[in-house]
Amino acid sequence: MVNLVLADETFAVIGGLLQVAGLLMITRAALHLDDRRWIAHG
Repeated sequence: MVNLVLADETFAVIGGLLQVAGLLMITRAALHLDDRRWIAHG
């Protein structure tokens, strides 16, 4: 039982890290798109 609880907590932590990493990648991609737009306009 203890192993199952630890596994659940580990998966929750990994899932949270993956969510944060995904958000950072999306934010970075959006910023790059904005940069290209500004460069195109400039």
